Amino acid sequence: MSASLDQGVARVLAELTPDERERAVAYLAVEPIDAGARIALPGVQILAETRSLLAFVDQDPAANWGHAARYLLLPCDLDGPAVSIPARLPPFNQKGGPRWQLAFRAATVADSAIAVR
Repeated sequence: MSASLDQGVARVLAELTPDERERAVAYLAVEPIDAGARIALPGVQILAETRSLLAFVDQDPAANWGHAARYLLLPCDLDGPAVSIPARLPPFNQKGGPRWQLAFRAATVADSAIAVR
């Protein structure tokens, strides 16, 4: 079974820690990553071993620059384990980079801290 965006959002929510559910914002890349693809994001290189969905979890969305964050690589077959990749910089506004959609926003996060609407 291949993951739809709605299933991807549900999977992102399932992977969030309790602290992230209270304070974080999560984004999901609109297009899946092909198996074997290498994705270069600020400060991070990601290799997708299987066709996967990519999520970015901003653990401190009110911070100005480098801060706690992580990427989640979620296999499209929905059965494989998620891979969590620590990060410090956001992936937005990269030429040729993934297009992102908002997947989760904690109730405590101000509108001004949302990068993609």
